[in-house]
Amino acid sequence: MIFYYEAIKEVSNEKISGTIEGESPRDVRDKIKKQGFLPIKVKEISQNSSTESDNNTNSIVAKLSLSEKIQFTSELESLLTSQIPILEALETIKQSAPNRKIKYIANSIQKAIGNGYSLAQAFEKFKNIFDNVYIGLVAAGEKSGNIDKTFGRIVRILKKQQDVKWKVINALTYPGILCIIMFIVILAFTFIVIPKFMEMYSSIGGELPPFTKAFLGFFSLKTLLICFILLTTFIFLLKTPKFKALFDYHILKVPMLSDFIRAANLSNFIAVLEVSYEAGIPISKCLEMAGSTVKNVVIKKQAANSVIMVNKGHTLTDSFKSSHLLDPVSENLIAAGEKSGELGHMLYQISENFDRLINNTIDILSKAVEPVMLIIMGIVVVIILLAFLPVITGAGLSI
Repeated sequence: MIFYYEAIKEVSNEKISGTIEGESPRDVRDKIKKQGFLPIKVKEISQNSSTESDNNTNSIVAKLSLSEKIQFTSELESLLTSQIPILEALETIKQSAPNRKIKYIANSIQKAIGNGYSLAQAFEKFKNIFDNVYIGLVAAGEKSGNIDKTFGRIVRILKKQQDVKWKVINALTYPGILCIIMFIVILAFTFIVIPKFMEMYSSIGGELPPFTKAFLGFFSLKTLLICFILLTTFIFLLKTPKFKALFDYHILKVPMLSDFIRAANLSNFIAVLEVSYEAGIPISKCLEMAGSTVKNVVIKKQAANSVIMVNKGHTLTDSFKSSHLLDPVSENLIAAGEKSGELGHMLYQISENFDRLINNTIDILSKAVEPVMLIIMGIVVVIILLAFLPVITGAGLSI
């Protein structure tokens, strides 16, 4: 049976409410008292209304942004670190969160815990928001009794992901603006300048120079349509496993760009490996969780091979050497960590090394992309001048 309850914290008189599963009102009161609260109201409700409420919650909260996920997890960590019980912490978040989606999540998790679910099981209700790494770490934190520290570790992983994301966005902002300007210029020429130009020359019976004809033929609606079809086809193919694997393999051959892709994938991989290891999860499970965060198919396969090697009884160092996943420096640090018993600390150092590599690579790429974009824009301007200047000045025009 499902019961609605209202309870207060005896020390602070803070009020909470929610639903809980029990055999009778007395059973429910006992459960609430064991959680450190004093029940003031217990009322049976129908199973259908509870199910409908859960369905509405999951339909409303379809997704959380990375920033919202960090906000929710950080608040939960802070409250639990202050020795506040989990139900009371969730109630505080539910009452104070300005974001409606976070309120719904806190309320749903609070209800699930009240119904006898573990915290990890409650988070599983939102698998579309919290991935296997998040839920796995929560389960490990519950088992070890260090759930507050676990949420702190999760926040560190999420902030690392956000940091890389913003660095990439900042690096691409200037080239992106230049691309938008070029695209607007091309559209203006295709739909405004060129039609009027063609109309003018048709009316006076002029013959255009060959280069100008070629230019006008290229910048046409047909060309834009072909480019759109090619781009759409590429995006579609990128979603197919075979083409994605082929693309990921060849992109790792591109100088500088390959360094960034490998560093971005491995930074997150090592961070999850370190956090899950420190949470007390078996190393093979740590590798599986870390491997699930890797996006590049080639690197993901190397990570999967290291899991196979560890399951066969090999050390982490030998597994990484066999799979060629990491660089020699990182392999030596892991070997030293395994020998000294400081593997967690060494993994943290490797993660920091990858972060520095990401920063350096982004700086190099952004400095290289900007002049390339300027050169491309300059070439476009020169081509436009070569196409139209002879016509405008009357050179090559025969009537």
